[in-house]
Amino acid sequence: MRKTAGARPLTDEQRALAETCHPACYHYAGKWARSPADTDGLIEICIDALVRAARGYRPERGTKFITYAVRSMWNAVRTEYRRRHERAPRSPVVSLSTYRPTAADAGLYDPPAAEGVAEEEERRHRLGLVYTALRHLPRRDREMVLMRTSGALLQEVADRFGVSKERARQVVKKALARLRRKCGVVDE
Repeated sequence: MRKTAGARPLTDEQRALAETCHPACYHYAGKWARSPADTDGLIEICIDALVRAARGYRPERGTKFITYAVRSMWNAVRTEYRRRHERAPRSPVVSLSTYRPTAADAGLYDPPAAEGVAEEEERRHRLGLVYTALRHLPRRDREMVLMRTSGALLQEVADRFGVSKERARQVVKKALARLRRKCGVVDE
């Protein structure tokens, strides 16, 4: 086991515990790696987490060391992976308290030309239904639908949310179906 800079050395007991779980570092780092360069860096992060886990382990709490260490390694590797592969800063989230339907919502509801007061009332009612239905969607689904209906390509939506293009299509399709049901629109 290697020493972490500025940290106290491991006791013999802590060293023995850490060495028993050392192979798990390769396993968990390999699960998250996208490339060989990723693997090396994640193994290093994982080993550091393993050393910290050996220092912080308290057998009197009744948990096995492997259980404690695996959770520590998994969290460290996952956090580092996410930090390394973080997408560009997300666009500001639209607060639904200030959200008002716009031209981007045209894919959700195309109102008929308002020729009179009754038609205008009906249009406003339907837009209110869309607004209310959007509030009931999970945040990620709502953002995906708004991106897609404002003209973004499926690949752009997928890249923004870190999912495959197919998964983005499925989420948008399901969210639009939920919106239609909530608004009382029947599919033909």
